[in-house]
Amino acid sequence: MLSLIEARPDFARLDEMSWSDRGYYEIQYRTSDKARVEINIDAGGNPVDQE
Repeated sequence: MLSLIEARPDFARLDEMSWSDRGYYEIQYRTSDKARVEINIDAGGNPVDQE
Protein backbone atom coordinates (compact mmCIF):
# COMPACT_ATOMS: atom_id res chain seq x y z
CA MET A 1 0.00 0.00 0.00
CA LEU A 2 2.63 2.48 1.03
CA SER A 3 4.65 1.84 -2.13
CA LEU A 4 1.71 3.19 -4.19
CA ILE A 5 1.86 6.47 -2.28
CA GLU A 6 5.65 6.70 -2.33
CA ALA A 7 5.61 6.22 -6.12
CA ARG A 8 3.65 9.42 -6.65
CA PRO A 9 5.82 12.01 -8.40
CA ASP A 10 5.18 14.71 -5.78
CA PHE A 11 5.69 12.48 -2.70
CA ALA A 12 8.20 13.83 -0.16
CA ARG A 13 7.52 12.14 3.19
CA LEU A 14 4.95 10.15 5.10
CA ASP A 15 3.36 11.91 8.07
CA GLU A 16 0.93 9.25 9.26
CA MET A 17 -0.63 5.96 8.22
CA SER A 18 -3.27 4.12 10.22
CA TRP A 19 -5.96 1.49 9.70
CA SER A 20 -9.53 2.72 10.10
CA ASP A 21 -12.19 0.51 11.65
CA ARG A 22 -14.20 1.35 8.51
CA GLY A 23 -11.90 -0.89 6.46
CA TYR A 24 -9.33 1.39 4.86
CA TYR A 25 -5.95 3.02 5.47
CA GLU A 26 -5.93 6.70 6.40
CA ILE A 27 -2.72 8.19 5.00
CA GLN A 28 -1.26 11.66 5.40
CA TYR A 29 1.85 12.71 3.52
CA ARG A 30 3.73 15.80 2.37
CA THR A 31 4.52 16.73 -1.19
CA SER A 32 7.77 18.18 -2.48
CA ASP A 33 6.23 21.67 -2.22
CA LYS A 34 5.30 20.94 1.44
CA ALA A 35 1.54 20.59 0.85
CA ARG A 36 -0.27 18.14 3.14
CA VAL A 37 -2.28 15.41 1.41
CA GLU A 38 -4.81 13.12 3.09
CA ILE A 39 -5.96 10.02 1.22
CA ASN A 40 -7.90 6.90 2.15
CA ILE A 41 -7.02 3.61 0.45
CA ASP A 42 -8.65 0.20 0.87
CA ALA A 43 -6.72 -3.05 1.31
CA GLY A 44 -6.68 -3.52 -2.48
CA GLY A 45 -4.96 -0.17 -3.09
CA ASN A 46 -8.05 1.63 -4.35
CA PRO A 47 -8.96 5.15 -3.21
CA VAL A 48 -11.93 5.33 -0.85
CA ASP A 49 -14.25 8.33 -0.59
CA GLN A 50 -14.69 9.41 2.99
CA GLU A 51 -18.34 9.91 3.82
